Amino acid sequence: MKTLVCSNNVCNFVAKNQTKPIMTTKEFNRNIKAKVYGTDAEGKRINTLVGLGTLVNMFGDFAYKFIDNFYESGLDKKQFKLRSKTYKVTLYAC
Repeated sequence: MKTLVCSNNVCNFVAKNQTKPIMTTKEFNRNIKAKVYGTDAEGKRINTLVGLGTLVNMFGDFAYKFIDNFYESGLDKKQFKLRSKTYKVTLYAC
């Protein structure tokens, strides 16, 4: 299983019991597209592609759960829904 480790605005996917990164932020943004859909706190609609940094800033720990779940599923497309904030996050493999 891979986990996301972030420090100094650089995120790396590392396997358990290893220190060598599997994927960097740059590789994630190149290979995976994240689309966010919903309404923000001001009531404005959001429908945009975001990178890993924005995804983590918007959703915090939930972003890590989304990414881990996406990798474990092995699918090309996985959609996650947050009812409390009325957001949908879709991750696409490229």
